Amino acid sequence: GNFTLSNLPLAKDYLLKADAINYPVIYYNDAQSPDDEAYINNSRGNVSDILFIMKKRGVIRGSVKLHDALQPAGPGYWVNVWSSSTQTARCCVTDSQGMYEITGLDERVSDYIISINDSDNFMPSYFNSQATVYHYDDAEKVQPSESISRNIILIEGFSISGKIVDINDQLLPDMMVS
Repeated sequence: GNFTLSNLPLAKDYLLKADAINYPVIYYNDAQSPDDEAYINNSRGNVSDILFIMKKRGVIRGSVKLHDALQPAGPGYWVNVWSSSTQTARCCVTDSQGMYEITGLDERVSDYIISINDSDNFMPSYFNSQATVYHYDDAEKVQPSESISRNIILIEGFSISGKIVDINDQLLPDMMVS
């Protein structure tokens, strides 16, 4: 869309940034940080040739499927990415087809871990290009890519059950096992 910042005093050092949903913040002159940004000089009057070209940059996308990889997971599953080197996390929710897309990631980072672990019905799941894995240590560290689809398959976890009894083999109610 178009923008106008009005009633500004004359100055040689304006810094502008654009911020939009599903896009990373971008600074004037296609800079990715304020340190790289070019100043805007309006000391001679109005400036009207400012252009921001929004690019999704740093994309991790894929699909989430259930059980046998044939059935899309559908909407409402939270997909997380985490980088231990930058200590940053981002997340998004799957759409009606089980697709996800996380944008605005740092393209230089190559240790993002993709996971889904918010469902009571499935085991925590992690991306690995060989096959979905179910332990954090087996997750594949990835770099954002516009062209690679990173898919995760959710499967039901396993259970441990038993009983709690007293010395007379009587069930004890209201006990907790953790």
